[in-house]
Amino acid sequence: LARYERGLFVAGADAASTAVEARAIERLASVLGWPLLADPVSGLRFGVSGRGAFAGGRGCSDRAGGSSPGSSDRPAASATQERSGGGHDRIADGETLGVHIDEYDVLLRSRRFRAVADGAEVIVRVGGLPVSKALLTAIERSRARQIIFAPPGLWPDPFLVASDVVWADAAQACESMAECLERKERVAGDGAWIDLWRSGSTIARRHVDRGLDEAPELFEGRIARALCRRLGEDWLLWVGNSMPVRDLDTFVAGDQCRARVLGNRGASGIDGTLSSALGAASAGQRRVALLAGDLAFLHDVGGLQIAARHRLDLLIVVVNNDGGGIFSFLPQAALGETFERYFVTPHGLDLAKATEMVRGRHWRAQTPGELGAALDEALPQAGLRVVEAVVSRETNRRIRDRIVEAAAAAVDDEIGGQRL
Repeated sequence: LARYERGLFVAGADAASTAVEARAIERLASVLGWPLLADPVSGLRFGVSGRGAFAGGRGCSDRAGGSSPGSSDRPAASATQERSGGGHDRIADGETLGVHIDEYDVLLRSRRFRAVADGAEVIVRVGGLPVSKALLTAIERSRARQIIFAPPGLWPDPFLVASDVVWADAAQACESMAECLERKERVAGDGAWIDLWRSGSTIARRHVDRGLDEAPELFEGRIARALCRRLGEDWLLWVGNSMPVRDLDTFVAGDQCRARVLGNRGASGIDGTLSSALGAASAGQRRVALLAGDLAFLHDVGGLQIAARHRLDLLIVVVNNDGGGIFSFLPQAALGETFERYFVTPHGLDLAKATEMVRGRHWRAQTPGELGAALDEALPQAGLRVVEAVVSRETNRRIRDRIVEAAAAAVDDEIGGQRL
């Protein structure tokens, strides 16, 4: 690894399950001076408990989310420190650990940064596959040496691009390599590589946040950011599959969410989403919030009886777009009525009735202002609370595409003249 100047560190799903493991992975990325691209459920991107405080605090106060006048995405009466970076660093023992590039999903949709990523000499991967399609495409097309750390007996390389698969505990291996490189006084490159990624991420984050703030309608990316900004480090956010985890990936920077983030990846799909979050709530170690789609909520609606029977404390934010919104981004969206009936599967159901059935409290929001008010009222309460955020699938796709495309174009325009 010491021979390479232009490397990428990719932390996929469940890369780190403890703060110690996260710090070991961040330490190696920091020693090498490489961008660290961390998936929302990697265990490295969100949360500060056990790993010191953020070096900054963009969108965050000391306890939870930040605030600014007129922004319904942020909790009322809370101070914030703004910073312009599109990544974040964590501080521990007086040193910065890792170099997080949060906006990789947007960056890799820009023409300029697809070419930058193609210039990587080596890619080190830990954990499962990331959720970002743009990052997966970059991994699949890359001609770099690719080194994957995996548990013994596993070969997590569906693209068949790995140069090396190392059967070892990833965190222990990273810690050992970092110590070895430090003893050899291996100095990271001249900084041009990581600086370019930092600059691109800063530009992308600025335009993404601007697009979110200026969107008059409620849409899924804004829901994810509004919830995350309100959760302190004593919270656990369970995030559903389909669009919710992708909304965190694209629209929520690492220092905009101080909660620990977990989710079911792999082949689980939407199965057992509510029950998983209720299981986390039953542990009683943290307050728990769940961000899920309406189909995931309905698919496991029977699990709500667990909350009533055991009097569990859980906040559920349901993104209700009356069906499977993720399919609107796939080729089958052109199938017309067949698409609506067999892929979207609209239900037209009243989710408030399911909440009332188990003696929970329900809020319904259709605008950014209503969502902010509902979250501010529901968060401090106990018991089962369901905030239903009603959105349009067509509006969501239109706004999402507009924000991402504008941010990617801004990266091309503002950084296009820089050279490595």
